[in-house]
Amino acid sequence: HQRGYDERFADKDDETPRCTKLSASGLVYRHYGRDVIKTFYPNLDDEQLELAYTKMYDSFMEAIDAIDTGVEQYPEGTEVLYK
Repeated sequence: HQRGYDERFADKDDETPRCTKLSASGLVYRHYGRDVIKTFYPNLDDEQLELAYTKMYDSFMEAIDAIDTGVEQYPEGTEVLYK
């Protein structure tokens, strides 16, 4: 990856920044993820859509990004960084 590259998914909350840089799949998900979810679940309101979008990243896409960008899941002496 490029040295100056530091694109990340939105923080989990105001105090917990993401440890994982976005891979190509993460960039595609960040750009098109809401549209894909909305295609399969057209009746979701905006709040439900945002919840599904974030939950999908947290429980699936972040692991792909982390593996692709070389982030260890269990660095020595820390808790799990992603699922």
